[in-house]
Amino acid sequence: MQKIKTIQINGNSFTVKELPVRVIWNLFNNGSAAKQSGVERVQSLLKLACPELTEELLLDLYPSEVKEIWTVFEEVNADFLGVIRQVGLDVAMIGAVKESITTSIMQFAPSLAQATAKASGTTGTDSSSLPLSS
Repeated sequence: MQKIKTIQINGNSFTVKELPVRVIWNLFNNGSAAKQSGVERVQSLLKLACPELTEELLLDLYPSEVKEIWTVFEEVNADFLGVIRQVGLDVAMIGAVKESITTSIMQFAPSLAQATAKASGTTGTDSSSLPLSS
């Protein structure tokens, strides 16, 4: 029987599912999937396990919230993760997850830097026109 667990984070419901062997096998051994980068494979894995977790929503979550989802993923897919650890594939998967997170952060970083610069007044904005708090 498939394990399923639903959690609530900031009003969003995330249903994390145990993945069947065929899905995992196809993800890592299918001809078209074999052409995917490690990042794309992990993203595909997470989309299959938790369809509500879109890339856009992921970027709006706090790291502690992502950890909650990952903890549930580990819980419902414990048997699968145990097998990949035994055969040494966990190191490759962890590397792919780190690469995915880094890529997402790097895509987000320019807009964050721009917003930070505007907030600190380093963009050439005349700070004398900004309201002062009393």
